[in-house]
Amino acid sequence: AICKNKLNANGLLLVDNTLWSGKVLHPTHSGDQETQGIQKFNSMVKEDPEFDSFLLPLRDWITMIRLK
Repeated sequence: AICKNKLNANGLLLVDNTLWSGKVLHPTHSGDQETQGIQKFNSMVKEDPEFDSFLLPLRDWITMIRLK
């Protein structure tokens, strides 16, 4: 939400480690605060209708987020 206010229309935000070595995909790691934070961030981006997002297969994956 803080970054969203600073982006222009079609502005890009790149976020590293959004798959967190695959931990965000497994509910067994849900007790881990770092994993929970990344899961919450990923859900927020996915559910926001003002964002388009794409996963880029670089290192531990990077999410490219564009403000519509």
